[in-house]
Amino acid sequence: MSESQYFFLLCFLMLFYVPGRIVGRLYDCEWCLMVEVGSCLVTGRQLRAARVLAGLTQRGLGVALGVDERQIRFWERRAFSKPSRERLHPRIESVLRDHGVILFANPTPGARLAK
Repeated sequence: MSESQYFFLLCFLMLFYVPGRIVGRLYDCEWCLMVEVGSCLVTGRQLRAARVLAGLTQRGLGVALGVDERQIRFWERRAFSKPSRERLHPRIESVLRDHGVILFANPTPGARLAK
């Protein structure tokens, strides 16, 4: 990555800096530079689609997150609202990413397999 790209990234992240709160994550690979701001987890329906794409059961996702499978079922049933524990959103995204699934919020909420 060039010096100008790092400078742009630094300026971009400074715009979204909130003391005491993580609002951005940086992914750097050979072919892309992607910055995510906030959580990409938007709906229970999106969570269910991502879990199925990842090949996880509700129990498997619950174990990976340290919550009961009934909590996963509750979140997924609330089809058009966010899972209630916002502090778990980064962990949910991390577990799904580890299983090859990436969440996105724009242009519409969804999930896709990582390349």
